[in-house]
Amino acid sequence: MCISELELAAFHEGGHVVYAEMSGYKSTGINLDNEIHGNGVSGFRFQNDRNIVNELIRFENTVNLNTILSLDITHTSLVASRIFNIFAAGSCAEYIFRCNRNLPQRIELEISGHDLTAFDHIESFVNTHLTNIPLRPNLTTLLLTTNQDDIWMHINALAQSILQKENHSLTSREITQVLQGTNFYEMFNIER
Repeated sequence: MCISELELAAFHEGGHVVYAEMSGYKSTGINLDNEIHGNGVSGFRFQNDRNIVNELIRFENTVNLNTILSLDITHTSLVASRIFNIFAAGSCAEYIFRCNRNLPQRIELEISGHDLTAFDHIESFVNTHLTNIPLRPNLTTLLLTTNQDDIWMHINALAQSILQKENHSLTSREITQVLQGTNFYEMFNIER
């Protein structure tokens, strides 16, 4: 099977969107760059968690810790775990697609680019301030979960829809329609 960069990007972005939607965050759209194959962008509305997410993904030594630490640490921990999974889910979906859903015994999952930067920022924050959350060991579990039929079918539906569109993008409304068509919201008890 010859896999194109566009296909990889479609599955990658589909993984982000499915995990964001499962976490209760609304997707604002997916856009694959037709000029630079392999580049894609997904947008999300993080609602009440927006400030936490913004701090987590740009965490550096200069972060405004008062913003984070003034919040409920239990909730911040939950948000950190969700966002970590959302960023990792793109690479998981891409890896699964590359393997044609036949995962090898030795898994070599690579997270790169913007996802890696956000991933590292979240991990740095968690290790510094929320040491009770093991994130990296959960990658294999996330990969195996993503490969389950009841998750993969939604990622596949999104990726196929993106690839069928001439502009290789989906609006928020189109994402909702695709996921409604796979009974995603009913399966995961998500209200839309």
